[in-house]
Amino acid sequence: MKSLLLGRESPRPVAVLRIVLCSILLVDALRHWPYCVELYSNVGHFSPLPEISESLLAAFSPAQAVIIHTLYVFFLITSLAGWWTRASLAAVGSILVVLSLIDYPLTLRKDTVISIHLLLLLALTRCDAVWSLDRRFAMQRCLNSGHALSTPLSPELSRRLMHVLLLSIYWGAAITKFHMPDFFNGELLEFSLLDERWGRPVIGHRLADFPRLLAIMGVATTMLEVCLPVLLFGRRTRRIGLLLAASFHIGLFLTMRLDGFSPVMLAALVSFTNEDDLQRLTAMNRISGSGEIREWTWLRTLARQSVNGGWFVIVGALFAVFGLAWQSSTDTYGAFGNRPESGFERLSHAELLSITTDHYPPVHQYFHAIHLGDSTANRRALGKTTRFLPGETVVVAARLMLPHPDLQLRCVLLTRDNVVWSHDRQVPATDSHFFLGVTLDEALPAGEYRIQIDARNPLSQSPNMLETVCSAAFVVTNR
Repeated sequence: MKSLLLGRESPRPVAVLRIVLCSILLVDALRHWPYCVELYSNVGHFSPLPEISESLLAAFSPAQAVIIHTLYVFFLITSLAGWWTRASLAAVGSILVVLSLIDYPLTLRKDTVISIHLLLLLALTRCDAVWSLDRRFAMQRCLNSGHALSTPLSPELSRRLMHVLLLSIYWGAAITKFHMPDFFNGELLEFSLLDERWGRPVIGHRLADFPRLLAIMGVATTMLEVCLPVLLFGRRTRRIGLLLAASFHIGLFLTMRLDGFSPVMLAALVSFTNEDDLQRLTAMNRISGSGEIREWTWLRTLARQSVNGGWFVIVGALFAVFGLAWQSSTDTYGAFGNRPESGFERLSHAELLSITTDHYPPVHQYFHAIHLGDSTANRRALGKTTRFLPGETVVVAARLMLPHPDLQLRCVLLTRDNVVWSHDRQVPATDSHFFLGVTLDEALPAGEYRIQIDARNPLSQSPNMLETVCSAAFVVTNR
């Protein structure tokens, strides 16, 4: 326990984590910076966390939003470069908390919350002791004074708290999945991969065509999330756990759109590396110093730090002014009065109606697949699929994409020449599955048959037109 609370270790692993995490957040910040007026100011779409009262946390003015977000970018750059590193990390974490509370739909994401915890814990380490401008300035001062400088060790407790954070993430995700039966039969994964918001179009959409593989992946994912903390905390299994966790998150990144979750989790896994791992990857010497030698008197140190801090404040202020001037000159949203107002033409009622109804896609795009069977389980058709006997019931199971409007369906049993049987049914907008049992008549002759589903959208411009959305063929035999 004493070693856990008071132990010290090499600062290189946390320095690597600082560089990787700040690089990921910097890319995300630069991507959002052109839209900071819309996201965080009272001119844009103000969407605070519902539990936060607007009297406690109001939206910024356009100028304030630009300055704060520009400073957020500046502190990320200084954290990455290692200039006033720990203060910059604390500032990044604090600003990110405020921005997340103001814009919870886009900014307050799972990866953002994880990043905030990592940033604040990094601010308590000596991640600035290597690969930073702060270290470079300290070395220069020692050279000028003729003193030696050793590398200070970092507190071990902060990195252990990062491990506890990752443990809670993996086990929390596993516990959540245990309460979701749809995850284990592959349906949740299937719909997520097919959704344009979550699934990637190449690998993700291809995987959705293999429902049995998705069911196996659902079980394997949950078991991996249960076992990863045990593997990562074991001395002999730590590297195996790192390899499995990295492969898992790379796979998530290639198949699903999860914003910055996968990159942030890969960065967080760096906290499980140690000095031996870095020595295996590079030709660095082991750090064994116990503390930084005071190369100046406290008065001269204070003077040097004051000059350095003054330059830090000046550069940050100039950076914020430059960002405000840039946004004001472009004035994309007209928030600074530098963009002439454009005239709008009033639409007629017919034009407005056409705009609001044209956005419905073709009905067949709401249907993913149709399956046949003679029984159902876990919202799937099981059993026979292609050959049935007269008198048996053919179960039709169709899966629909959500969201969809209320749909009118017609299920038709066809031969090559005519219609044998049809049935009309309505599917509410809340249903993701459609089931229907078709009992084959005892006198039905043997041969090839086809079940076809036609559908129409009552809200579309052609509400009475039926569209064939899917079909499945089977054979009726006498024995």
